[in-house]
Amino acid sequence: TDETIRSLAAAVRVGALAGLSSLDLSENGDVGAAAWRDFMQAIAESKGGLPRLRTLMLENTHAEEEGGALVTALGSGNLPNLESLLPYSLRVAREGARAFAEALRTGKFPCHLQNLSVSVCGELDPLVFAIAESDVGLPSCISSLKLRGGRLGVEALAALAASRKAGRPEVHVTCVGEKLTALKDLDLSSCEIDDQSLQRLGEVFAVHTCPDLRSLCLDGNKFTAEGFSAFVDALKYESLSRIHHLSLSQENSDASFTAAVKKILQRARNERKLLRGLKSAIF
Repeated sequence: TDETIRSLAAAVRVGALAGLSSLDLSENGDVGAAAWRDFMQAIAESKGGLPRLRTLMLENTHAEEEGGALVTALGSGNLPNLESLLPYSLRVAREGARAFAEALRTGKFPCHLQNLSVSVCGELDPLVFAIAESDVGLPSCISSLKLRGGRLGVEALAALAASRKAGRPEVHVTCVGEKLTALKDLDLSSCEIDDQSLQRLGEVFAVHTCPDLRSLCLDGNKFTAEGFSAFVDALKYESLSRIHHLSLSQENSDASFTAAVKKILQRARNERKLLRGLKSAIF
């Protein structure tokens, strides 16, 4: 019940569950989203959190609707040993996007957690600025990032391209590297990306290489073939060498766009900047 979850939240706040290693709260569909939000806030705001927790199961509950509160808890540093989280796919609604940005900026996500998929609907620039300003970049636990339907601005991408690589010696972290190193899938559909923004995105990949990126979706944006050419020009040797799927469908694209992009793709292959393992490219 809601009362039970709020009682657990109260116990977290006073440290009564500090020794817990596994917590399965799945299949509690009758508990409201507000109670789950209180529970996540208790983890994030408590002094010690759940330092020994390794497994957290929240499947088939309304906790899945509170992606913003959940990523805030994950980024608080109060779940340092978490290894397994279900659901692994989190949806962050518009009101939770700023909280996610603050969690990214703090950079205290669990280092042993892997393969989270995060989908964000809302303001995108604060998220990109937060990754740029973070000492560790995008947390290594996030392998799939979907920033769909918002606006991705030139200034935010330029800040990320200009940011130093992750992991300063004076920062106490155990999982550092390139700022986008764990990404396997990146979806930037309908983010109002124009030619200038796309070039900046290429500069981001040139600085913060994505050795494991397999899929890049740029559908529904506003760039031209000239903008895609500038994107390729900005890349460095093997910046995105393992990408398998590239989607470039534009609302107003025509046969000339398709023909031009095919030539640019061939040049990218020849220069070994991109698409060495490409299996599909959609126009």
